[in-house]
Amino acid sequence: MKTGSLRTLAAACGAALLAAAVSAPLAGCASKPKTPRDEVFRKAMAEGFGFTGRLLAVDLGQQGRVRVRPESVRLDGEYLFLQEDNLRFNAIGRENLHLGWSYAGFGVPLRGTPVLSTTSFLGMTTTELHTVNLDYGHNDGAPIHFDLAPSARFVATAGTAYVPCWGGSRGEKTLRTLNLATGLEGWGYRTPGDIRGNMALGGVPPREMVYFATDAGEVCCLPSAGADGPAPDVLWSTNVHGPVTAGLEVSGEELFVASEDGFLYCMDRITGIHRWAAPHQTPLTEAPVATAGSVYQFRTGGLWCHDRATGAVRWKLKGAVRFVLERDGKSVVQMEDGSLAAVAADGTVSGRLGHGGYAYPTNRRDANLYAVSGDGFVVKLEVGGE
Repeated sequence: MKTGSLRTLAAACGAALLAAAVSAPLAGCASKPKTPRDEVFRKAMAEGFGFTGRLLAVDLGQQGRVRVRPESVRLDGEYLFLQEDNLRFNAIGRENLHLGWSYAGFGVPLRGTPVLSTTSFLGMTTTELHTVNLDYGHNDGAPIHFDLAPSARFVATAGTAYVPCWGGSRGEKTLRTLNLATGLEGWGYRTPGDIRGNMALGGVPPREMVYFATDAGEVCCLPSAGADGPAPDVLWSTNVHGPVTAGLEVSGEELFVASEDGFLYCMDRITGIHRWAAPHQTPLTEAPVATAGSVYQFRTGGLWCHDRATGAVRWKLKGAVRFVLERDGKSVVQMEDGSLAAVAADGTVSGRLGHGGYAYPTNRRDANLYAVSGDGFVVKLEVGGE
């Protein structure tokens, strides 16, 4: 990998974004930065990575103190979601950065990341499942009380939540369903092991499919049958050669599975047929991320980029921990020190920037770059349209 220009770019360009965060005051302070924060961000991205385009920005801190949890910032559907320290969730329009709604009704910390269905934003506490209207941000009925022991993040359709639960070693149902209208538990499914990685949905309603894998190496696909009906038959089931504890990734017509047997698998999500298996020689415990032409897999020692069609390794980057987006023929990744690196198709690191106090959510869908500061400053750098 070519790294000759890495230190030079880091020194010349990387400090710009960090300096912006230091010089920019928190909401409510009397002083103002010499240069607007959005312009500092624009300049840093242009000089560091060559990224230009129309820039949108909104400051959530204008109306009062905001403290954003960096790990909560994510793109999902048509929204950019972020959580504040006071457990308030904000839904910001992905296209225009308008604040759609804020919700603070959970009251207690959630069990895992909230889930989106076609109509709702769902959050699970230790004893309740809250359903929030995705358009307006208010409760769709009272919270559902449940007596379950979730083992991983659930998924949901418009009317049913599919909840992975502990109990595989005891012969209990490891996949259970909840009717989101009545709160009643419906059918369940038994697996020889526990579902410890996040589940996934694939397809378009009403023909969605539910995907899950177990620590016994089984990968399954079920139709998204409603909780108030009979249990559906398994559409297909296959095995890998080791436990699966990483989350699954569904993209288009393919399912990507990272296994502790040291392989990253690509499967046809309709039939379960294995298309390729890429060796890593180390247990994989993190979910892969798929884009139109690549699959990114974090593993011990760094991030690997695979060709989506064949599984061939394109490049490996030591110290990289997370994929952010693809733009202008480059892959932007986050390094273990929080900085960003731009990686060319041949693995050459062509730019690097300090993170400047921003969280950068993974963007699989397009090349627009999003960033959120700890005090609620939100930026979107689009492609073109300056």
